Amino acid sequence: MAADHFRTGHLQTGGARIYHEVRGSGPVLVFVPGGGVDATHFETIASLLADTYTTVTYDRRGYFRSSLSSDDRSPSTISRHTNDLAALIESLGAGPAAVWGGSLGAFIAMDLLSRRPELLTTALVHEPPLFSVLEGGGPPPLPRDLSHPRAAMEEHARQTLGDNFDRLTPQQRERVIANGEAFFGTDAPGVIASLPTPGTLASALASSTVTVHVLACPGDPAPPLRRTSRWVADQAGTTLIDLPGGHMPYAVEPEATAQILRNTIQHTTATRSRP
Repeated sequence: MAADHFRTGHLQTGGARIYHEVRGSGPVLVFVPGGGVDATHFETIASLLADTYTTVTYDRRGYFRSSLSSDDRSPSTISRHTNDLAALIESLGAGPAAVWGGSLGAFIAMDLLSRRPELLTTALVHEPPLFSVLEGGGPPPLPRDLSHPRAAMEEHARQTLGDNFDRLTPQQRERVIANGEAFFGTDAPGVIASLPTPGTLASALASSTVTVHVLACPGDPAPPLRRTSRWVADQAGTTLIDLPGGHMPYAVEPEATAQILRNTIQHTTATRSRP
């Protein structure tokens, strides 16, 4: 990829300064990070897909290089993250985009689908932690002791990712752990409190005119995040796509994930173009 096809920038919106990176050219594909994740975790997959797409990665408000203004410390709710994503897509001036949302990012992608469908061509939803749809489910489990954010983030990441945490590069693991302060301090409390109800999600997915693809890591027996993903797929009237690499496939298995995303988006485009 040519050097002039990579650029970085900051977008001032809603009391935050959103850092983002843009690679390649072609239809826009935006990666929405989940909890503890920032743009660095998408560098490889964004570069792999930049031969076909304009790939956009960013740090969500309060994370790493995306700062909050001193006079606006409002909770980082789902709707605020959705507004940031909408502003970012609009700032590119390239029409509607395909959007990947993983984990908490999946809720942001689905909220955009509900509130601003004109900005989307395709929603790629990966393993939303919608545990309330599971028997005995409740809010996403978090470590009990949050007094040391780095230690709590590593505990949470290892619980969520399992052995795949050690498959991340040392730099990627450090970035997850370093994001603990933002995740537990300004992100998770407001985001978890603002998660959409299953009924709201079911209605939005069933009535959407946007193509929705739901992806999850396979397992036998099916792990909880695969079961929540299957619920979303059922509401959207689509099948569940297997994706290797656990809860962070874009970082753990970037080549395989890039190929599956490429095939999925191209299939959607081909289907739409048929008379």
